[in-house]
Amino acid sequence: MARTGVAMVRPESRPCLETAIALYGGILDEVEAADYHVLDRRVSVPNRRRAAVAGPALLRAVRARRERTRWRTA
Repeated sequence: MARTGVAMVRPESRPCLETAIALYGGILDEVEAADYHVLDRRVSVPNRRRAAVAGPALLRAVRARRERTRWRTA
């Protein structure tokens, strides 16, 4: 459901939102994999997954910001 709102924000903010949605969705997957026993242990998204999601999103955000700057100065 949150994904439908991503198109409503500025293009340079979309990669950040998409990253948050992916990583928080990953946490929910980990909670499910732990059979919902999360009070006695911590669940998290592995660092390699974080890097795989956040790295490309950072590049997309930088590109979108550059594109926005280019259109504002033209």
